[in-house]
Amino acid sequence: MGFTHKKKNGPQEISVFFLLTLLLVHINEVSGVPSFTDFFFSTEPTDVIGYKGKSLRMPCSVVHANRGAPIIDWYKNGAKLDISLDRRLSIEVDGTLVISDIVDRKVETDAGSYHCSATWEGQIIHSRKCSVQVAGMERNFYIEPEDVEVYLSDTAMFQCAIDSIPAANISWFKDNQPVSDRPGKFRSYPEGVLEIYNVEFGDLGSYLCSAEGVERSRRSPEVKLSQKRAVISDEFEGNIPDFTLKPRDTSTLVGSKVILFCGSFGLGSDMSKPTITWLKNEREIDLNKDGRVTMIGGGNLQILDVKYSNLEGQESDDATYTCRAENDVDSSDAEARLEVLVPPVFTTQPQNLFANEKRDIIVPCQASGHPKPKITWYKNGEIIAGEAGDYVRVIEDENLQFLGLVMSDSGYYQCFAENSVGTIQATMQLKVVQQSAYSATNPDDVPSQPTSLMVAIVSTRYVTLTWSEPDRIGPSEIIAYMIKWVETGSERERVTNTTQREVNILHLRPNSEYQFWVSAFNRYGGTIVPANIKIRTQEEDDVPTEPQNVQAVPLSPKSVELTWELPTQTKGRLLNYAIFYYTDNGVEEDQEVHVDSSKTEHLFTDLEEYTEYTFRVVANNTNGVGLASPEVTARTFSDMPSDMPQNFTLETASSTSLVVRWQPPLLQHCNGKITGYKIRYKKKGAKQGATVTTAGDRVLYALTDLRKDTQYQVRISAQTVNGSGPPTNWLNGKTYADDLDESHVPEMPDRLVVRPGTNSLIVQWVPNRRSQYLVRGYYLGYGKGIPDVYRQLFDATTFFYTIENLQPASEYVVSIRGFNQAGEGPPRYETVFTLEETAEEPITPMLPPIGLKALVLSSQTIVLTWTDNSLGKIQRITDNRYYTIRYTTIPSKGRYKYSNSTELVHHIEGLKPNAMYEFSVKVTKGRRKSSWSMAVANKTQEAAPSSIPRDLTAVPVEGDPLAVTLNWQPPQRPNGQITGYLVFYTTDNTKEDLDWVVEGVLGEKLSLTITELTPDTTYYFKVQARNSKGYGPMSPTKIYKTPKVSVYGGVRPNSGVGGKVYNGVDGKNYVNEGEDPKEGTTEEKKGGLGGLSQNVMIIIIACVVGATFCIVVAVITVFLCRRRDHAERNRMARIYKDPVQKAKSPKPSAPPREGQPPDLWIDHDHLELKSIGKDDRGESSVSIASTRRNSLSSVHTNIPADIYNLSGSEAEERLLPPSYNQLTNSQQRNIIRPKPLKLPVDAQTHREPVAMVAGYPNSNIMTRYTPAPPRPGSPGEDSGVIPMRPVYPRTQYQMQYAAQGPPRVNAGDISNTASSGHAGYPMEYGYRLVPCMEGDDHGHPEAYDESQMHRVGYGGFTTPSHHGSLNRRHKARTPITGIASPVKHMSSNDISITESTCMTPGIVHSNSGTFAFGRTRSPLRSFSVPDSPTGKSSTPKHIVKPQQTATPFKKVHTAPPISSGPIKPRAMMAPMVSPKSAPDVLKTEAEEDIQKSVSTEELTAEMANLEGLMKDLNAITQQDFEC
Repeated sequence: MGFTHKKKNGPQEISVFFLLTLLLVHINEVSGVPSFTDFFFSTEPTDVIGYKGKSLRMPCSVVHANRGAPIIDWYKNGAKLDISLDRRLSIEVDGTLVISDIVDRKVETDAGSYHCSATWEGQIIHSRKCSVQVAGMERNFYIEPEDVEVYLSDTAMFQCAIDSIPAANISWFKDNQPVSDRPGKFRSYPEGVLEIYNVEFGDLGSYLCSAEGVERSRRSPEVKLSQKRAVISDEFEGNIPDFTLKPRDTSTLVGSKVILFCGSFGLGSDMSKPTITWLKNEREIDLNKDGRVTMIGGGNLQILDVKYSNLEGQESDDATYTCRAENDVDSSDAEARLEVLVPPVFTTQPQNLFANEKRDIIVPCQASGHPKPKITWYKNGEIIAGEAGDYVRVIEDENLQFLGLVMSDSGYYQCFAENSVGTIQATMQLKVVQQSAYSATNPDDVPSQPTSLMVAIVSTRYVTLTWSEPDRIGPSEIIAYMIKWVETGSERERVTNTTQREVNILHLRPNSEYQFWVSAFNRYGGTIVPANIKIRTQEEDDVPTEPQNVQAVPLSPKSVELTWELPTQTKGRLLNYAIFYYTDNGVEEDQEVHVDSSKTEHLFTDLEEYTEYTFRVVANNTNGVGLASPEVTARTFSDMPSDMPQNFTLETASSTSLVVRWQPPLLQHCNGKITGYKIRYKKKGAKQGATVTTAGDRVLYALTDLRKDTQYQVRISAQTVNGSGPPTNWLNGKTYADDLDESHVPEMPDRLVVRPGTNSLIVQWVPNRRSQYLVRGYYLGYGKGIPDVYRQLFDATTFFYTIENLQPASEYVVSIRGFNQAGEGPPRYETVFTLEETAEEPITPMLPPIGLKALVLSSQTIVLTWTDNSLGKIQRITDNRYYTIRYTTIPSKGRYKYSNSTELVHHIEGLKPNAMYEFSVKVTKGRRKSSWSMAVANKTQEAAPSSIPRDLTAVPVEGDPLAVTLNWQPPQRPNGQITGYLVFYTTDNTKEDLDWVVEGVLGEKLSLTITELTPDTTYYFKVQARNSKGYGPMSPTKIYKTPKVSVYGGVRPNSGVGGKVYNGVDGKNYVNEGEDPKEGTTEEKKGGLGGLSQNVMIIIIACVVGATFCIVVAVITVFLCRRRDHAERNRMARIYKDPVQKAKSPKPSAPPREGQPPDLWIDHDHLELKSIGKDDRGESSVSIASTRRNSLSSVHTNIPADIYNLSGSEAEERLLPPSYNQLTNSQQRNIIRPKPLKLPVDAQTHREPVAMVAGYPNSNIMTRYTPAPPRPGSPGEDSGVIPMRPVYPRTQYQMQYAAQGPPRVNAGDISNTASSGHAGYPMEYGYRLVPCMEGDDHGHPEAYDESQMHRVGYGGFTTPSHHGSLNRRHKARTPITGIASPVKHMSSNDISITESTCMTPGIVHSNSGTFAFGRTRSPLRSFSVPDSPTGKSSTPKHIVKPQQTATPFKKVHTAPPISSGPIKPRAMMAPMVSPKSAPDVLKTEAEEDIQKSVSTEELTAEMANLEGLMKDLNAITQQDFEC
């Protein structure tokens, strides 16, 4: 007998082989081979009948070891018999009990329940119980015959029964004369039934029964058999059938014979007697199926060899039977229940068992029977009734559980299984073996104590411990950990083993202190001083225990009474009881009712008819909700259907038949099991008709033997055992006048289709559509392996049938054939297998668990905890529910793994390291289950790599024969982030790995070059991966041999520099070192030294010459470009001279002749601007900075304010990026310095204020965002844009404006309401507000401070940021007009700026309303202001820049706003914007309004505008075509 151990739903248990080996050695040394001692019953008492005045013997013998005889004692009704007090009792030597002179009186009787017990060496065992009955008979009949009134020619039946031991003989008397059996007239049955057929006048009279017992007889009262008076009328309408004897509920033993009696009377309208049919569970019984179930007498059902099975699909006679009496008037039903009794039988019998001390074990014991047997455990004659938390208790109502075995648990245990039929018992011996102490020879060989022992989870009844590996493991690896724990104050120590570094300890007591010890074991032994920790479990709420003896009794179709008893422990004052109940119709949530604490019963009303309800009761006190009682079920009584059948149809089948089809009523209206359907039919217009009743499983019926060419009316109603429901409306159908030919049998049906189920076959067939012969019906045959064992008859309109009660996974042959008056036609066959049996899905869901948590314990283990709302506050499981955990990796591939648990905590082990897992859980309880809970995810910890680096290769380094490059691929299972690799190499592969040379590779680099190797030497390489948790296994060894090198230090010719890798015979990789150096080459034989070949030298020379030529060309090109750039710069300086010097020039340029404008396209290089008057502001200039593509000059920098007071090269240098001096010469040459084009005011012709429109083509979308250095006070306020392609300003247009009114262009007043980017801007643009200052080539807001702004007449400004800072508000400042730069398409270098005019996106305000700028689809489209002001801000699409210039000619204080007409655009000019009123500009108090000039002045302004345009074009053209 080996050591066995079984534990359910706890931590993984392992068998530590070395411990068991040591244990066995210890036992062998001390007491030899271990064995069990026989001690069990060989003979047990059985049920017996005793007779008064006589004696009886009840045997009882025991098998035991040959060490003294056991003591036999006898018990009656649980009390020990004292032989000395009753001289009639004696016990023989073999243990037999002898009762002499049996008595059976009210004050004393020997009848009762007996059993014997045996006591041997301090151990006690009990035998099974037996029943002793004393022969006798009761005084009264419990079934007495009753008066019967029938019509003549009907059948009459009488019945009587009396309790008698043994069974009494029943005989019948008529008029005090014995009645003997006579075929066709009288028949009596041993069960006490008399049947009289075809009643005549001579059969009327008085009847009685006589019961003959052992010592006396009994006679029943006389009853009358009389004639029932018939109602005389002109036409006999018939009578509804009635019962002379209804079947009764019966119990019988499996394998016996039983008869269900049923008799009826009532002639139909055609004077026919009622016919009796039997139904089983609402399905008509096929009496022709076999000879085991038959109908005898007038309609009695006889069942031989009664069978029982609780498995679906297997034949069982335990069912509800219905006797149906039917005639053409109506039908009547009578129902009875047959219960098959099965004595207990062990399905799992406990066996003798060895177990180690301190272990947890479960001893199984399971039994079957009907009713279900109750399991009871005994030890030493005492019943074991442990409660939750006890160390020895019965779990799941059948198995015996030990928590922490101690030596005193050894002994004999008995499992009893008992039901109403009998009792059985099984005896097993448990031997608890003490583990011997073992210590290693060398203490350093065993591991030290585990480190970091801590508690991860503490609950009321379980804890989770975790720890780390010991500091000292020893010469062998850790193979197991042993955990011991004991409750403070208890001697029962428990132990469990695991291979993980965490464990879940279950079945603890609430609010109790436990001491835990953890030891590590290797091949040499275990930890000498284990790690320990003391933990106290959480306190459990002091709530009541479950209410006792809960019972539910149905009282009516709509009411159930629930009763219970007080909890065994109320633990305080009870507040009330909560009753939870649900139905089996799929309702998700339980319904709840509260009852006062003074009551222990409750009546539920207004329930659904014939519905199964499940109840549980919970007691509540001041501390909370208590434990729930075990669930009980009750089904309300059935009632008549409350609705008619559905989809009722009628069709004509032939000249004498009609086919009726229907569907059952809705489930909520059935109010019970449908036992049948009543079909009422009659001729149209007739008063009388006929009724037929079908089985409850039928949905089709053929009315036959009708008259030809006749119209009929048909209706149908459903019925239960309680009666018929409402009928449908009448339907009309007419039979045919003639039928098809019946001179030949029908032809074979066209098609037969069989769909298998587990216990059924769905059969469909198609009739022969080409047949010319009449088909009156079909015969469906089927059998297991052979056809036509059973046959079913159908009418000609039935083409569908379900064969049920078949065996799963079995082969059946199905046939179908038609028939008519000529006979049966040829059959069509089909062979099919039924499906394998599967578990039935629960029908009523539960609420899913909540609060699911996943706690990572290690790289392979995650512990899950959750809460079950249906368990109450203390979360204690007292029923047979279990939980299913579903988990998968993320991302999920649709493949889940599952694990079951009976606790609220569960370890999931065997997970992948460094992997994200998703978990969900559901609860299952009997037929009910919940949906999956909300998922929770967590990631396992990293672990050391568990696989080797792959594909290690050695590649020689070109040009260095003594170097090699190793390449490899990462491990397939890195188990975390790879942090590096170790490369091991040596020339002696017999050395230990620690003696090899090691090179480290950091990060995820997958190659390493090793240099300065020894020539003509074989090297061995291995690679090992590592991560944060440790090192992985090493790769296979890669062999590499360095080539031979000549005495001059070079590689010998044709030696294969670096070698060539090839596969050797041994499967390893080698390197070809080339030819034998002794042979040499032609050059060596001539005495030449090894060197480069002629081809290589030619290639090198060609490369050098080509590179030299390219360098020369590049130098010349750069020189020419630099020279041209210098010349162009001097020319531009001469053209744009300082305005002061031009004013002092004695020869100013003459203006063009009147009426002949200058040719701007030809002479624009020599054209100079005329001097005009200046206003109080002094000079104003327009600076345009053009850049090359991808130029670094567009990078925004913080430009000091005083840079605009400089000019020439000094200002140019100040505008360069701060990192300019750190750049190389080529990078400095690529930077394009801004070249300001200064246009003094006195050199310009008079221009009215104009609006500049900058349109940006769609092609200029490639920009690069560059963050700008933060400005003091506004960190990160703005960012720069490097255009990937230059964007040029288009032109300027003259626009008149009103001298008075509010400003129309506001720069710092933009709302931030857009969903993306700046508020009011389109999503594809980001805009920057760029102030407009003197000499500003970039338009950087960073270049200005507050004083600078006020110096030129503006306040502060606000700049929205780009991208991540796009929606960030900056410090509020005084709004100014400025330039709005679309960040996506342009940089500040591309903006033309005048002194006091700027552009801004946003809102254009006017006296008449508010307008929004718009962006056209093309840069050459005209711009316009929307016609209807809406007051809302729309997304600006373009930039409008109003300009303000001063003129010395005409000044007025007030001027009405004047709108100018559009000017026709010329080349390179964008469309002009014509707002309804010119935009107002900001002006200081010192400014005076300027009145518009006369026509000559307008022409002068236009000419000046064109001159400025051509200057811009000239600068752009030169810049674009520079080298």
